[in-house]
Amino acid sequence: MRNWRGKMLMTLVVYFAGFATAIYTLAPASDEVNSPRTTAGRELTEQPQSKGDKVMARLGEDIQKYAHLAQEKAVIVKTLIESKLEKDSN
Repeated sequence: MRNWRGKMLMTLVVYFAGFATAIYTLAPASDEVNSPRTTAGRELTEQPQSKGDKVMARLGEDIQKYAHLAQEKAVIVKTLIESKLEKDSN
């Protein structure tokens, strides 16, 4: 069985490896550094810059469309349930 120093060293290595991975993951890539969206002083653009951004923009639009549809259907179901409850109570 290892001593407490070995366990502490292994814990610190794993902790800092995870921290370094998080920093690496969150750091901007070299092609994003000069883009108008990340450069200070330039106006932000609303147009997607890459294929991934286009997919995410389309996905966001689809989610909003389905959320609006779900709200409409919820109102319809609410009125049906209210009318059924009102009819059953009378």
